[in-house]
Amino acid sequence: MGFVREVFHQLLILRSSMYANYATSDAALRALEGILSKDRLYRSQIGTTQAVDVVSGGVKSNALPEEARAVVNHRVHLDSSLAAVRAHDTALLQPLASRFNLTYTAFGVNVSEPGAPASGALTLGEMYALEPAPVTPTSGSEAAPYQLLAGSIRAAYETRTRRAATDSEDNDDDDPVVVAPSIMSGNTDTRYYWNLSRHIFRYGHGNSAGVGPDEMLNGIHTVDESVDADDFVEIIRFFATLILNADESTVL
Repeated sequence: MGFVREVFHQLLILRSSMYANYATSDAALRALEGILSKDRLYRSQIGTTQAVDVVSGGVKSNALPEEARAVVNHRVHLDSSLAAVRAHDTALLQPLASRFNLTYTAFGVNVSEPGAPASGALTLGEMYALEPAPVTPTSGSEAAPYQLLAGSIRAAYETRTRRAATDSEDNDDDDPVVVAPSIMSGNTDTRYYWNLSRHIFRYGHGNSAGVGPDEMLNGIHTVDESVDADDFVEIIRFFATLILNADESTVL
């Protein structure tokens, strides 16, 4: 929780006279970006990510590979686009192609000089591509679904059974619960709903929400992915709250 507290502390500083118009100030936005970029978890959410996930080449030992391949995964940030990522990757590999005298083709376009002698070929393509997801309304007249979700989250946390066992004068559970939207760059699942609704939410409920990356359970997307037992109970309570609130809502 230390980093999260530091972020909120810095946000209070940004609200000072130094950034009188902090809500619309580019300077305040850059200052906040500098704060978030210090943490690797938050840094991955304020820009397009890049990870070399698969590398392969060769068929046996004692024989140089005739070809090698690498799969690079990008999570495209909401303020970017596939065109921007393609342009970035093309420019990034161009010096490599020149250095090793390779014929260079990027996304079906011949980048190197046609017909020039070459020692090999470098081909850049894509296996799968998806533009960033549309943004769900979280304010204004169209934000009723988000307000319902946010209210259900607050209700679930404020009534959780863990409070009875951990309440004390120094316990942070007495602090009000604040729900705020964030950006999730892994949007591949949501594409199936884009034509159905503008109100698409990805939310995982649990007592571990808000902890730092060193405190989170390991195993996301791997063979030992797991959930804390207390979180499992809280997840059930949250969905019960959400279903009841949705059933009684008059604004949906």
